[in-house]
Amino acid sequence: MTSRRWWRPPSSSKEPLALLGEELDDGRQPGVTGTTPAAAENRTVRLAAARLARAEAAELRRRAAALSAATAALRARNASSRAASARLIAEGRDRIDHHIDHHREVRRTVDLVGLGDQLVNAHDPATVLLPALRALRSLAPGDTAAGALLRSGHTTRIGAILGARAQAILRSELDNGEGPGTDALRSGTVVAVPDVRAASTAARRPGWCGDVAASGVRAVLALPLCGNRGRTLGALVLVSDVPVQAAPETVDAGRALAAMTSLALARVHSEESASRAIASRDLIGQAKGILMREHGIADDEAFERLKRLSQDHNVKVVSVAEQVVAAYRGHDAAAPSTA
Repeated sequence: MTSRRWWRPPSSSKEPLALLGEELDDGRQPGVTGTTPAAAENRTVRLAAARLARAEAAELRRRAAALSAATAALRARNASSRAASARLIAEGRDRIDHHIDHHREVRRTVDLVGLGDQLVNAHDPATVLLPALRALRSLAPGDTAAGALLRSGHTTRIGAILGARAQAILRSELDNGEGPGTDALRSGTVVAVPDVRAASTAARRPGWCGDVAASGVRAVLALPLCGNRGRTLGALVLVSDVPVQAAPETVDAGRALAAMTSLALARVHSEESASRAIASRDLIGQAKGILMREHGIADDEAFERLKRLSQDHNVKVVSVAEQVVAAYRGHDAAAPSTA
């Protein structure tokens, strides 16, 4: 009886797939002996499986190496991002600290939060402008004054005044049609005059400088009040009795103050327009009611009569309605009492 030999893998520290690969390379077919067709077929299957396992192992090693490389690249990018973020944060802190250092004095003198509370409760242009001018005066050294120019249609008027010097300078601007406040209103940009008595200033605005020099004004800062669609509502004008170049932080604080004032003015103007529209509508309604009762006509016909009178006399419909209501009330007052 022939004894069967069993193949035993040699003891080695190598991985099984590595050993199998070496055996395949050496032409050995481990684990199967004999010359029968079944043994030959078994060896063929075993060889194909071993080759497939080696190919799969190689592909897994390739994928593992690619994944390791991608992981290393990702870690490098993360490290670079963290370094860049740390650098940006440090730079931002430096800028904030620098900004705070330059604006500390301005923040101590200008309470924008308190000003905002006052502007929210403002109900007309005067209650908007006066708190803003008080805050504006704290931006410049020395004896300061402040005033505001407002645009009304195609004309410009003085909206508010704090200090005699501001009265003189704004009145001169209106009389001469020139000056820092007028320039800021027209251009929508900040206008600074460090020294009114400088030769360049006198050459540019001769009429205005001649009037202002006698008032004791030496420096002027004008800030535009910008409304919707690029329309300028007016300008805030700050004057000082000492020549001074407006610092960037002072201009920034002035811009913030002017922006808050502009928003408050726009709100007040909208509320006033709405109130006028409601009052006009009520007045026209009263006039239509009078015409309907006196002439026995319908609502549409009464309104058409008001429009015709408006066109014939080239006045607004509300003006015609006001005259109709006034005439009716006068007639009632003159009528004898039947009591």
